[in-house]
Amino acid sequence: MRADIAIITIREDEFSAVFDRLKHYSVQPFNGGPSKRTYAIISVPVNDNKTCIVALARSPEQGNDLSQQVASDMIQDLKPQILLVVGIAGGFPRNDFTLGDVIISSRIHNFNVNAINQEVTTFDVRGGIDPLVSNITASLPIYESSLAGWNDLSSIGMERPSIDLSFVPSTLYDDTDWQKKVVESLNTQFGKTARRSHLPLFKTGSVASSNSLMKDTKIPTKWLEIARSTLAVEMESAGVLQAAQRIGEPYPVMAIRGISDIVGLTRDDIWTSYACQSAGAFACAFIKTGIIQPRLQDSAPPTPSVSPRRRIRAGTGTTDSTKPPPLDLFISYSVDDERFEKELETHLAALRRDGTVQLHSQHMEAGLEVAKEIDDLINRSQIILLLISPSFLASDYHYEEMEYAMERHEADLARVVPIIIRSADMGNAPFSKLQGLPRTPRPPLDKSSNRDEAWTEIAKEIRAVCNRLRGA
Repeated sequence: MRADIAIITIREDEFSAVFDRLKHYSVQPFNGGPSKRTYAIISVPVNDNKTCIVALARSPEQGNDLSQQVASDMIQDLKPQILLVVGIAGGFPRNDFTLGDVIISSRIHNFNVNAINQEVTTFDVRGGIDPLVSNITASLPIYESSLAGWNDLSSIGMERPSIDLSFVPSTLYDDTDWQKKVVESLNTQFGKTARRSHLPLFKTGSVASSNSLMKDTKIPTKWLEIARSTLAVEMESAGVLQAAQRIGEPYPVMAIRGISDIVGLTRDDIWTSYACQSAGAFACAFIKTGIIQPRLQDSAPPTPSVSPRRRIRAGTGTTDSTKPPPLDLFISYSVDDERFEKELETHLAALRRDGTVQLHSQHMEAGLEVAKEIDDLINRSQIILLLISPSFLASDYHYEEMEYAMERHEADLARVVPIIIRSADMGNAPFSKLQGLPRTPRPPLDKSSNRDEAWTEIAKEIRAVCNRLRGA
């Protein structure tokens, strides 16, 4: 089966903060994937009467190594649209957020690789940012009305703790400059009566991740020299990101972290509880906004024992009502290449006939607004085939069409597959980094000595793409 959103938590209280908010929806255990790992599969209603399939799992221990394994299993078993790491983190001293607030990662810095030379430690920062996550974090203000109420007392479920600022200096570690920053940030947030009871906020920014439990302020000081925009530190997102950065099929990763402590300040357990709840509350509100649109299921997920994609009656070729709908497949081509498009449709007939795909192209009925109709078809299609030729690349209209298709590909909303039908200089076209068909060393279609054989291989490749998208 497939999930729309996969959530990884680590601590038991982090898991509960998410599960307790979702358990009143349809919940089923699932361990039918290749890894046999057990997940809570939850059907969450979102906008337009759709259902978002959420998979929730817990890493058995802290650290990037175990979180990487959990993420690898979730990708293999569920092929989610996005992975969320939900829980707590230590914040760096800042005046624009504080304890209990929630950090949403726009970028994840992996600080696991370091070198120690005579007590001098240097770091090789890795990690990165996914286009979909970048778009989500940049667009969160647009969803302010949909997210409204996530930070209310009724949503968080507990009163915001207080801080006795007179005791703060005695709980700080030794670094004098860091101490000053911590005291300044806490005074800014808690020093005025009007701010002591303010609701938690969310803020987007970079998150640092390593296998080290941060007690010494010297290391984060060095990290800030390398990545000045870092807001918080935790121990799992780098592992999840490592699992998700697959060649040819990367998966977006986003951390949602409640600030349980400020690095350099001794942690208070009451803030740990509150930060778990604030992170869980934001994560559940994020799901319900429909920012991640459900892609296949509009109803409850299948029972754990049998995947609906396997329920085929022997010998009949028919399926029961749980068979997923066909994938929408759009073919973009120049009118000069119409003969190639007709050949392709012929070789995709088997996929159309068995219900794997529904074919769409530029054959429009009279009276339709062609540009709008094509935009709508691209917007609804999970697979977009580009028939590349000099005529296609020379057309401003088709180039814009292709650019829009690539935006959906980069946002992981569709798969774009270029098919080289006539030799052309592709230069730095947006699709040039994608694997094209026919695969080399085969020539373009117009140079093939056996076109039927070449089209057959292409049809098999497209069927493989369909199987990956459907989790088959």
